[in-house]
Amino acid sequence: MLVNEIKQNIKPNIAIIILNYNSSDDTIKCLSSLRTNCYPSWQAIIVDNASSNDSVHKIITWCEQERWLVYLNPSNSVPISSESIVFLTSDKNLGYAGGNNIGIKYALKLGFDLIFVLNNDTIVARDCLNILLDFIERTSDVGFVGPVICEMDQPDIIQSAGAKIDWFKAKFPLIDHGHSILSFDDYPRQVDAISGAAMLVKSKVLKTIGLLDDIYFLYVEEIDWCWRAKKMGFFFVGGSTSESLAQDWSKFSFFR
Repeated sequence: MLVNEIKQNIKPNIAIIILNYNSSDDTIKCLSSLRTNCYPSWQAIIVDNASSNDSVHKIITWCEQERWLVYLNPSNSVPISSESIVFLTSDKNLGYAGGNNIGIKYALKLGFDLIFVLNNDTIVARDCLNILLDFIERTSDVGFVGPVICEMDQPDIIQSAGAKIDWFKAKFPLIDHGHSILSFDDYPRQVDAISGAAMLVKSKVLKTIGLLDDIYFLYVEEIDWCWRAKKMGFFFVGGSTSESLAQDWSKFSFFR
C-alpha cells in the first residue's frame, strides 16, 4: 500500500462529549445508541456535573457490564478507542457551558480532530457521524455542522434543523420546528447557529474562537459560540437525513 493510500485510510478521531446531571438513564440510552454507529474512530467522554444521586455509579456499572473499559478521571493520556470511555467528574455543577468545557479541554489536550457535543437525552442515528464528518471534512470554511433533531416521542417531527439569530428581537427561532421530517429538504443549508443538542466542530476552529463562554449557565451559550465563530469567518451547516432524536426541551434535566 502506498503512503498516500495509508493517509486516506486514516479516519479523523472524534471526541463525543456527553454531559450528565442526575440523569443516568438518559445517558445510558445515549451511549447505547452510540455503540451501534458505523463510524470507527471515536471515543465517548462523559462529564458528570456534580450529580446529587448515584448517576456515576449506575453509568460506570452499565459500561462495565457492556464490556466498555472505563477511565475515571485519568491523570495521564489514554488510548483513543470506541471500546473505552473517559469519565470525568466535576466537584461543582458548572452548567451546560462549564460542564462541556471540561470534556472539550480534555479532548483538545489529547489531540482529537473533531469534537461532537451531544446532549445525553438524545439517541443518535447509526450513520450520523459518517454523514456529518463527510460534509465538514469536504468544506474548509465550515466550522460547525449539526444533524436534523427530531422529537423523541414523535420521531417524524423536527425539533430543530439549526437556528436563526434575530438580535433585534433577541430571539433565536429553531428552523423547521414542528415540521414533518418527510417534507424536509435533504440538502444541507447554511444557518446562523447549530443546536447545542448535537453539534460537530473542528478542533482547529476551537483553537481560534475558544471554548463555550461559561458566563451562560444554561441556554444561549451555543448561539454565542456560533456567533463568535461566524465573526472569525467560519460557517454553519444544519440538516441531514441522519436525524438525532431528542426529548422535548421541557424534559431536559441537566441542571434541575
